[in-house]
Amino acid sequence: MSGSLANYRFAASRFLRVMVSALATVFAISTFSVPDANAADMDAAHEAAAFITSQLVGGDHLESPFGNESITADAVLALLATQSSDFDAEIASMGRFLAQSPYVSSGPEAASKLAIVATAIGADPRTFGSFDLIAAIKAGIGADGAFGSYPMPYSSALAIIALIRSGEDVDPQLVSWLIEQAEPDGSFSFQKGGSADPDNTGMVIQALSALDNLSAQASQTLENAKRWAQDSQQADGSWIGFASVNSTALLGSSLLVTGVDQTKAITYLAQTQAASGGLPANPGAEPDLLATAQAILLLSEQSYLTLPKLPGKQPRAEPSQSPSTESEPPQPTPPNELVPLTEDQGVPTWVAPAVAAGVIVVAVAALVVVRRKK
Repeated sequence: MSGSLANYRFAASRFLRVMVSALATVFAISTFSVPDANAADMDAAHEAAAFITSQLVGGDHLESPFGNESITADAVLALLATQSSDFDAEIASMGRFLAQSPYVSSGPEAASKLAIVATAIGADPRTFGSFDLIAAIKAGIGADGAFGSYPMPYSSALAIIALIRSGEDVDPQLVSWLIEQAEPDGSFSFQKGGSADPDNTGMVIQALSALDNLSAQASQTLENAKRWAQDSQQADGSWIGFASVNSTALLGSSLLVTGVDQTKAITYLAQTQAASGGLPANPGAEPDLLATAQAILLLSEQSYLTLPKLPGKQPRAEPSQSPSTESEPPQPTPPNELVPLTEDQGVPTWVAPAVAAGVIVVAVAALVVVRRKK
């Protein structure tokens, strides 16, 4: 055998070993390195949103025995959570309905919810329609820090979130009153000394997680509430409450803000969804508008705190938990990235098989050449 032929065969043999190694690497990448999809169920969220729009009266509001404006506000936030331009027209119509409504005059709690809506649709809560929602919220804070017509942790937390989203400072008394309502087990109730309630607890978790420079007491209150929430979550991902779907959606969204995975809770919600797209307040019941609206937030991996502005038109802001004095409302984001994966993220599923096939073809061709040189 000539030296040149031996050198050629050695090079070819080495090439084959490299190809085999590359092939193993390709399969390893396809097996272990493709990013997992987010837990968000955007299909379920979109179907639920379509159900809500199918229930609109006059194209601009929903009706409920508990208040047309309140449920319409919840619906706006739900549609925004999908970040789908399919609902832009309905969002605009409902926004105009709310801006023209005297709903804010029903109390500071209403002003808080409307302020969240205003910041989410890109409006100024200080001039929403003919109302100054921020002034109404601040006027609802008592000397002792209690908030609203019927003080409870839920409404205080809603006010904190509304102020933060609006770029306003949060009154320390409002925070102090809120943390004083904590129960010994870490949960929160409608009134101090009551039974643990997942809705009130969830709102407190969400509000406290948005505040910067928490005191040691406030930080411990947040951790205790999170611990209670995680310990009381059922095996199927739900929480037991008066309306388990609503409670699961709200508390799940709040924990998600703090970086606690809620895949099981999202799966639970999706499994309760009816063929119409609506979700019930409790499994097996008829679809309920409020349950559907609140469920959409968790299905979309969003919350009152993290809702971006104007779906598909304005980018999500950088993470921030500090109240801002700038005119542009801050858009806090949770510690972990909650944006669902898009089709161009990660390694497409067809890449690994295609590369593997190419490697095999090259390797076989090289082997044939070597054999012919013998």
